[in-house]
Amino acid sequence: MNIRDLPQPHSNMKIPSPGRFHQACLKAKLLAIAGLMMAANTAIAAPATSVVNTTGLAVTDNSVKVGILHSSTGTMAISETGSIQAEKLAIEQINAAGGVLGRKIEYVQEDGASDWPTFAEKARKLLVSDKVAAIFGGWTSASRKAMLPVLEQYNGMLYYPTFYEGLEQSPNVIYTGQEATQQIISGIDWVVKNKHAKTFYLLGSDYIWPRTANKIARHHIEKLGLKVVGEDYYPLGNTQFNSVINKIKLKKPDVIYAIVVGGSNVAFYKQLKAAGIDMTQEKPLLLTISVTEDEIRGIGGENIVGAYASMKYFQSMDNPENKSFVAAFKKRWGNDMVIGDVTQAAYLGPWLWKAAVEKAGSFDVDKIVRPRPVLSSKMRRKGMYASMITIIYGPKRLSVALVRMAVRRDLSDARTYRTEPIPERLTDASPHIAWGVFDFTEDTSMFSDYNFADLASIFVMQGFSGLSLFAVFVLMSLGLAIIFGQMGVINMAHGEFMILGAYVTWLTGKFFSAYLPSIFGIYFFVAIALAFLCTALLGTLVEKILIRHLYKRPLDTLLATWGLSLILQQCYRSLFGPREVGVDLPSWLMGSYQFADNIDIPVNGVFVLLLTVVITAFTAWLIYFSAWGIKVRAVVLNRQMASAVGINTAQVDSRTFALGCGIAGIAGSAFTMIGSTGPTAGQQYIVDTFLVVVFGGAQSLLGTLASAFAISQSQSTLEFFLSGSMAKVITLLIVVGILLLRPQGLFANRVRR
Repeated sequence: MNIRDLPQPHSNMKIPSPGRFHQACLKAKLLAIAGLMMAANTAIAAPATSVVNTTGLAVTDNSVKVGILHSSTGTMAISETGSIQAEKLAIEQINAAGGVLGRKIEYVQEDGASDWPTFAEKARKLLVSDKVAAIFGGWTSASRKAMLPVLEQYNGMLYYPTFYEGLEQSPNVIYTGQEATQQIISGIDWVVKNKHAKTFYLLGSDYIWPRTANKIARHHIEKLGLKVVGEDYYPLGNTQFNSVINKIKLKKPDVIYAIVVGGSNVAFYKQLKAAGIDMTQEKPLLLTISVTEDEIRGIGGENIVGAYASMKYFQSMDNPENKSFVAAFKKRWGNDMVIGDVTQAAYLGPWLWKAAVEKAGSFDVDKIVRPRPVLSSKMRRKGMYASMITIIYGPKRLSVALVRMAVRRDLSDARTYRTEPIPERLTDASPHIAWGVFDFTEDTSMFSDYNFADLASIFVMQGFSGLSLFAVFVLMSLGLAIIFGQMGVINMAHGEFMILGAYVTWLTGKFFSAYLPSIFGIYFFVAIALAFLCTALLGTLVEKILIRHLYKRPLDTLLATWGLSLILQQCYRSLFGPREVGVDLPSWLMGSYQFADNIDIPVNGVFVLLLTVVITAFTAWLIYFSAWGIKVRAVVLNRQMASAVGINTAQVDSRTFALGCGIAGIAGSAFTMIGSTGPTAGQQYIVDTFLVVVFGGAQSLLGTLASAFAISQSQSTLEFFLSGSMAKVITLLIVVGILLLRPQGLFANRVRR
């Protein structure tokens, strides 16, 4: 397809030539601090409000209100925090340059919380209650799709800064990121030509953009006569990737094509390295289109070194305009900040909106949309708007920088060291083409692709993966089993106690790295002890202030601890920031033991398993053999009688609750080995933890162990042959079915209250 054959949206639209566009994109001229440069010569008189605002927007003679709607919490905060910062920087620069139509921009910030219904709800609030003139926000296509009906219903305008799959074209959305083929086709062509790749394994998070992107990738791979040997998807926020890593080891693809997003990237790359896959060896080579430079801060450079990324922008691009932009960003947000692809695109949003409003001479959405404001050649030379024209109006020549991520452990800004540009090319697809027409047939047979030897390796690998999951379940469930089983308290804040332990581990690692680097290797043992103490002390305080007044009122404890969980999340957000963080592990916890060609046992998995054994044995001794344990069991059997014989039941309750919380803190320390730590990360485990405790029998530690083993092994095995989501669904159905037949769980003690 020739670019001249594409339909033009407006007869007056001036589209830069491919060469001009290529130059603007490659040299990041879009990143010029345009407002500061224009301040001296673009003074715009403020027209009357009645003229520029005829639809009741929040516009006064002096100000105009806009919305910023991103995930500042949840699994996507690792990706979206940079977008928030970029949009605020652009707004500040615009205000310094005189504002928009003589009016300063005021913003209302809302949190989508990595939850798509929340994005829709907050978009409605911004448009209906706050009456904002535009919204800058979203990151995933799922969040954009959730907002779209609201935007079209209330005629709002969204500036969407990230990768665009090409399945829609709405007048209410300006897509400032790249269309999917611009990353995918160039990246695949490059690895085929330069690395001689022939087989690919496709992997993604389970929502619209990764699935659509992989359809495009599969279509192009097969068009080249090459082969896709596997394709898998995992829910957002997923932290268990051992099953798909085992599949990759068996399939031995030349390329892992990864479209994992958000906090899941931390777990994926940590587990990939722990499984013995050294990306620097490029066997297999890993190519991603979803990890930007700023996300490396959360992932850890040591975990992703050797991977390739196909993006339209990298912070390390060497030209004056980009250097100016990077300097301004770091001056505003700190020298340790890193700018990624989406951050750059988010920076465009407010500038695009400003130019569109001033071209239309109005804040009215209809007046902005209909004329499709044309950029003057002068503005194009300054680098504004090039990305918008590319995405909305079809493909242009785009040189995608393919950068080898080579990051030192101590590198604060995660710079890239070596760039290998892909030759300029003309893509053969546009947003006007519906990607959904692709149809692929898949072999639904569970075992058809594996011989007997492969199956034997699979069950061994998945068995150990199940043991790793078992260890996580046990550490989480032991504390809850004590609190719920022994005390009858439904602790919905158990996940937040776990995350406190994770944050303590992170802080301990930072302290040792800064002040005690010579003994950094032992910090994890110190962190485990501190995590136990801190969470146990917090548990003691919570029990005395809150829980003590709610005994024998399980529903009240549920509501109270749920409220406590929200309070703790906000405290973590205020103390540690909304963005997820990754923990640097000592070198002795990295790597794996190789027992066979396809069987690698991660060192950190062995450590967590041993830690679980120690903690379980200690807990069993406390409950069943110590003097304190006798008192606990006496209180459980008959509180009144225990009090009558001189047992201080209040003290027993306090120490029991503290012990349960302390074990949750140890679980948080172990969790840092596989996943990222954020204010809301604990919520993703609370349901699984309650499931383990209830299924095993609320008063039984043995039942907790048996339940954790059964659930982890079944889920791990099913994950290999089915999707991760289906494995969880089937496991849950089996557990529910057993509970219908045996409501008391696998093991249960007969007790009198």
